[in-house]
Amino acid sequence: MAASHRLAILLAAFALSLSSASSAAVTLNPSQAAVLAECQRQWQSQLRGWSKGGDCAQMEGVRCNAAGFIVSMNVSNRVLASPIPDAIGNLTTLMHLTLGNDSIKGSIPLSIFRLTNLVLFDLNYNSLAGSIPAGIGHLAALSYLDLSRNYNITGSIPLELESLTNLRFLHLGLMALTGPFPSWISGRTMLNVINFAYNLVTGSIPASIGSTINLKVFNVWRNNLTGSIPESIGSLTKLSRLDFSDNSLVGTIPEGIGNMKYITKLDFSRNQLTGTIPTSLSRLSDLQTLFLSGNMFSGSFPAWITGLPNITTLDLSGNQFSGPLPTALGALKGLTKLSLGGNIFSGPLPAALGSLIGIKYLGLGGNQFSGPLPAALGSLKGLTYL
Repeated sequence: MAASHRLAILLAAFALSLSSASSAAVTLNPSQAAVLAECQRQWQSQLRGWSKGGDCAQMEGVRCNAAGFIVSMNVSNRVLASPIPDAIGNLTTLMHLTLGNDSIKGSIPLSIFRLTNLVLFDLNYNSLAGSIPAGIGHLAALSYLDLSRNYNITGSIPLELESLTNLRFLHLGLMALTGPFPSWISGRTMLNVINFAYNLVTGSIPASIGSTINLKVFNVWRNNLTGSIPESIGSLTKLSRLDFSDNSLVGTIPEGIGNMKYITKLDFSRNQLTGTIPTSLSRLSDLQTLFLSGNMFSGSFPAWITGLPNITTLDLSGNQFSGPLPTALGALKGLTKLSLGGNIFSGPLPAALGSLIGIKYLGLGGNQFSGPLPAALGSLKGLTYL
């Protein structure tokens, strides 16, 4: 099941739990109304109903329980352009807090960590700065955490996240986080999504990462990770997307990658990986995109790739592959991008390339091909780059 589908189920269950409260008029508790009024004042926003209290159903972005206490606040895609008010920490019944894409400034207030009933906490795409406070560990019920795209949040990934045993979705991408890859990630069987992309995280991927057995998405592209890809990664058989691109990983691709029968995207590009591509990847029948560019892979063109039924993007550019291209390449009718430039491929280009009826990008430069371009390439009406 896709991570986005699981989140949809989580939110649907949450909405169902509120249905009885929303079926009749519920008056907002005065203490809660005071918090909304203070937020309205500090944000200088025009959120409908926030300044006067009354019927919860008339208040924009707010859901209440039957007692008139706020359990959900979703205020996204606004230009609030100011800090999160400390008063939000008084909404102690809050289970769902989303303040995404609001141009929020300042740091994450410590008062937030009084919200121990939070299940979903989303502050993505704002202008927050500072570090992730250690108090995050107090949010014991948290299942979904998204602080991504706050480019000025610095410091390391806090160890206190280890105490969040219910965490399933961990989005900390496109920030400025430093320090080592957190070893506590290993063995977290509840985790479905890890996104640390575009940070400055260092160290190696833990050897025991394979014990995080329910992982569906693993994105750590563009960090400063070193070492090899652990053999145990083959135990992550539920993965649908794996992106280790733009790091400094060395060694070979483990054979166990072939156990990831649900994988649709596999990206190891721009590392320092060597060796040949394991034939075990031929079992990845759901694979749609395979990026291996900018490494030091060698050997002949992996002929088994021509048997992948759903492949649409294949990038082997910038490696040391050699020898001729197989005529069986023409069987990949769904291929839209084929990038093979910057290798040592040789021999004539197979006429079967003219059978790639869906191809739009065909990169062949920087090799040692001989002979003319096949006339059949002229029949590729959708081709925009050659």
